Amino acid sequence: MDWSGNRRSKRTNIVKKSSILGTQHYFALRIEGEDVDYTLITKLANDNLAVKVDLLKNGNHLYNDILLPYGKKPKSPALVAKQEGLKSLKLYNIDLAIKAFKKAIKASPNILNYISN
Repeated sequence: MDWSGNRRSKRTNIVKKSSILGTQHYFALRIEGEDVDYTLITKLANDNLAVKVDLLKNGNHLYNDILLPYGKKPKSPALVAKQEGLKSLKLYNIDLAIKAFKKAIKASPNILNYISN
């Protein structure tokens, strides 16, 4: 039984080995007396390592190429300015470090709370 009280099928193959086409995750439930097989396919979408998913129900696509908000994303301007400030500080260029930290604070007031990040 699953968390909702539905009987799970006896399928033992849960995850197919990953390939260039993605990884397939199999789920089977008995819903209202009917066995329903779901397949969730996870795959990389682009060079930024974003993730896309497909969802199939009994072999038919419910959703295709849904982009998830995960993966490598561009750094925020505040983080870039903070990193520039830390780099300048390490090079003892205090004036440039102060300018970069002010720019970071203006973009995101809490950015310097964790200066080591």
